Amino acid sequence: DFVKVARDYGFTEAEADALAGQYATDPLRPGRDPDQLWCDRIHHAGADAWSNCPARRLADWYRVKQQPAWWYKWSYVPNGPNGAQGGHLAHHSVEQPFIFHVLAETDEERKEDKGMYFIDPTEVHFSERIVRAWAAMAASGNPNARDASSVGWLPFNSSTHGSALLIGGGAGSPGTFNATNNFLQAKCDLFDAVFSERMRGQRGPLRVVKPWMTTESERRD
Repeated sequence: DFVKVARDYGFTEAEADALAGQYATDPLRPGRDPDQLWCDRIHHAGADAWSNCPARRLADWYRVKQQPAWWYKWSYVPNGPNGAQGGHLAHHSVEQPFIFHVLAETDEERKEDKGMYFIDPTEVHFSERIVRAWAAMAASGNPNARDASSVGWLPFNSSTHGSALLIGGGAGSPGTFNATNNFLQAKCDLFDAVFSERMRGQRGPLRVVKPWMTTESERRD
């Protein structure tokens, strides 16, 4: 179960119990067996430990140095084959075709990725908004700088515990952009506390938590 897996990764009993409490209300993914709810929740915890919370930690280091930082979470599920191959979920790096506005692939690209990484014609406008944000970031350091149709991305330091842009929707629904304050605060605070303790050398390092590891053999490998 959730606590056992957390202990396997090196969390203490108290930390594992606290972690389980943080994810106790995370919902079951559509179409999943209720017996797998703990597995979905450990996936969420793994994604936060491996990606979301380290990103917040890095952005906070920038804030300490009074440098601008911008944080986002992508959960938009592509309408095309890229969405289907992820089990109709937003898998790692799924945003890349939207950022680079990939309307079609070359023969060499299709040979490499089986024709998965391009955007659907219904997603062109959504991708254009993303491209403008990323291009504005590259040109000026501000993803909202180019025009009035910006995605409304708040700087990380807009709230005490970090503001983020949530990019969601998809799987047949329009893409959405929602700014939020103090995103993942309690969950990331817990991971940060454990991280800081390991950095001070008080205990051995955690094993790397990879959210796709769900079976005992995968975790052991």
